[in-house]
Amino acid sequence: MNLNTFKQIRHQIYQYYERSADALFESCDVIPPCVNDLAMTELVQKAASAAVGEDHVDNDEEVMTAG
Repeated sequence: MNLNTFKQIRHQIYQYYERSADALFESCDVIPPCVNDLAMTELVQKAASAAVGEDHVDNDEEVMTAG
């Protein structure tokens, strides 16, 4: 995964967590650069599902088409 992809993912996640943005931002920065694409995808999916579950977004489709 290149740096631009990581920044894009981090930016999309950051948009959904305005109330806890600082904690999420710090969590994303802690992820080691050796994490492979599949692991990163799983992390993003879990974060998106949590946002839907907490009513930060209306539905899964909105999460998947953001950006």
